[in-house]
Amino acid sequence: MAEACLYISHNCTQPLTLDDVAKKIGISKSYFSHLFKDYTQMTFVDYLTKERIRLAESMFMTENKKYIDIAFECGFNSVSSFNRSFKKVKGILLGTFTQMEREQPVSAVYSLLKRYINEELPVVKTEYIGHGEDSKAIQIGKKYKF
Repeated sequence: MAEACLYISHNCTQPLTLDDVAKKIGISKSYFSHLFKDYTQMTFVDYLTKERIRLAESMFMTENKKYIDIAFECGFNSVSSFNRSFKKVKGILLGTFTQMEREQPVSAVYSLLKRYINEELPVVKTEYIGHGEDSKAIQIGKKYKF
């Protein structure tokens, strides 16, 4: 199932179906659906949507594009489905998220750090981090010494 999750993550901008991914890993659609739900604790559609929103959030923080362009680039078929999915996955409206970005732009911090540290840095914007102590994720509002 890890292979399927990786495939979905790398191809989430494309129109993917449960059948496509099941064929990719060589098992039936119904068996894949059952295994996938056991492995991820979510349905295929929910996982695909979560990956697309994760990508969109990353693009909001690092690229200067209109949200409509980001929505379509991330594989959504309409702005309304993007807005609805964003609210469902993130728990906040897109407008609230973009307002938070304007008030505390993570992309500026990210760009500054990239100048001094020559590797990719995942950046999170919440107080809760699901990473281990050795994570390279940077928590906003926390002080770091470089």
